[in-house]
Amino acid sequence: MPSLSGLETCKRIQQLDLQLPPKIIMVTANAFAEDREQSLAAGCDDFLAKPVILNQLLEVFESQLGLDWLYQHRAETDALHKRFISKPLRILVAEDNEICRLLMEQNLKELGLSATFAEDGQQALQLILHSVFDCIILDYKMPHKTGIEIAHYIKNHETPNSQSYLVLMSALINDEIKADTMNAGFKNILTKPLDFDCFVEFLEAAYVQSISKIE
Repeated sequence: MPSLSGLETCKRIQQLDLQLPPKIIMVTANAFAEDREQSLAAGCDDFLAKPVILNQLLEVFESQLGLDWLYQHRAETDALHKRFISKPLRILVAEDNEICRLLMEQNLKELGLSATFAEDGQQALQLILHSVFDCIILDYKMPHKTGIEIAHYIKNHETPNSQSYLVLMSALINDEIKADTMNAGFKNILTKPLDFDCFVEFLEAAYVQSISKIE
């Protein structure tokens, strides 16, 4: 970090006279053994490599804080899982941020689904021109082509995905973006950070649309 590194910050925390010293977890993209050893030697309680995977983070919290996670049973998600097994959704996710792609992959895995991932707008457009998808999730801002630009292309050109269920994904939602989204032919907007319930709702709508096309 600027000004003061994580290691130095950890050492200074250790020097404070605290009645309840906090647990310290070092997070770094340098996931070598010596980095872990250096972090633990500086007084860190645990170590996580970037990009941080949610399950790994929860495991560290559980271990360091003595937690016991209780998972709520989602009957509606289980029902959706069974539907997806009978007819898997063909999903394209276009997202240039690696961590967002990993989180999206994890959420899809919980539902028994997988996706084709594109790392920028140009790559997404090539996939759209040559493959068929039931649901296409496009990030609002990407290199080469934005999600809005790709949606307009699908709307105004012959592609195998003219009937695909389009979802825009964005961390920023305002009236202008909402208007652009609807004009481009998107069905819904998925806000970041990802809301799992909304995500499930949109996938279910995409599933219903895909079934209706078959019928």
